Amino acid sequence: MKEKIFIKELTPDEQNDILNFICNKFSFKEQEKFKKFYLTMVEYIKTVRRSLESFKGNIDEIIDLFSKCGFDDEQIIEILTKEPSLLHADKNSIFWRILILGKLIDPKSGIDIRKEYIIKNPRILRISENVTYARIKYLESSVGKQYLKNDDRLTLRQFVKITHDEFKAFYGIDKEKLLSSYPFDNNAQLDVVSWSVNNELLNNIYEGKTK
Repeated sequence: MKEKIFIKELTPDEQNDILNFICNKFSFKEQEKFKKFYLTMVEYIKTVRRSLESFKGNIDEIIDLFSKCGFDDEQIIEILTKEPSLLHADKNSIFWRILILGKLIDPKSGIDIRKEYIIKNPRILRISENVTYARIKYLESSVGKQYLKNDDRLTLRQFVKITHDEFKAFYGIDKEKLLSSYPFDNNAQLDVVSWSVNNELLNNIYEGKTK
C-alpha cells in the first residue's frame, strides 16, 4: 500500500510570506535557480504539511549548520533544491554524517571530495551515520583491508553506494555484525573528530563560536 501524501494548500499571503522569507535569507545570482528553489520549498511545505514557523526554523537551522561546514548560499540552495527532506532531518545527525564523509577521497587525486559530492548528490546525507562509520572502520581493519584497492583508499561505492546484502556479499560481514562490531558511540565520535581531514572544518566551527 502506497504511503498517503497530504497536500496543504497555501494562501497567496502565505506564499508571499515564504517568498519574502527566502529572499531575506539567501542571496540569489540566477533567477531560474531562485524560482526552482522557491517552488521546491512551496511543494515541500504543502506535501509534508509543515507550518510556516516550523519551515522557517528548519531553514535557520540548516543555514547555520551548512554555513559552519563551509557551504555558501548557492551551495545550500542547490542541496535543498535536490533534497528538501534534509530540512526536517535531525541536524546533529547531518553534522556527524558530514564529518564522516571526510573519508570520501578521490581515488585518483587523493583529495577530499566530500563537499563536492554532497552538493552533487545530497541524498548521501540521508544514509545513517551508524552504517557509514561502521563500513569505513571495517574496511580499514586488518580483515577489511584485503578488499581495498587504489593504494588502500576507500571508494565511494565501498561504503555508501551498495545495499546491506551487497556489502555482505562483497566483504563478508552482515549488517548486524557490522553495526555491533563498530557502534557509533562516544568513542566513535571522538575517533571521527580526531581525523586530520576534519581539522579545518572543526577549527572553523570552533572559531565561529568564540567570535
